[in-house]
Amino acid sequence: MIKGGKRVKTNDLVCNIEPHFTMVPYPRRKEDLTEGGIWTCRKGRKKVAQANVQFELEGRYYPLSGDIPAKSGVIANIEVAETARGKGYGSEVLKDIEREAKEQGMKRMYATSVLFPAEGFWKKQGFIHTGQRRVWIKKLE
Repeated sequence: MIKGGKRVKTNDLVCNIEPHFTMVPYPRRKEDLTEGGIWTCRKGRKKVAQANVQFELEGRYYPLSGDIPAKSGVIANIEVAETARGKGYGSEVLKDIEREAKEQGMKRMYATSVLFPAEGFWKKQGFIHTGQRRVWIKKLE
């Protein structure tokens, strides 16, 4: 379970993790709840990055990603403020997400990228395109 309010300091970033349960997709039962968290990272008082992440213990179907196997993390998005891009903040947030995913027993991470400029970012971070539209995967070791 993601620990709420956990403060992570990475270089000059301070990240606050707020756990949440999401209903994906179109849930009708309690089993359709999935555990996740919002990573909000600030440099000083300024918000520079935010990520929405789910950890799947049982596996499920996602509308954008297709079938996600058990013990997989899903990064719905990483948003970096336009003025903060190119400074490594997205990479720092991703490292923290991967660290948490490993602690939670995840074996792989999936990422969905709505924006084409993010393609270079995912490749640089060791993700491989799955062949599905805008879906990337990385095995965690």
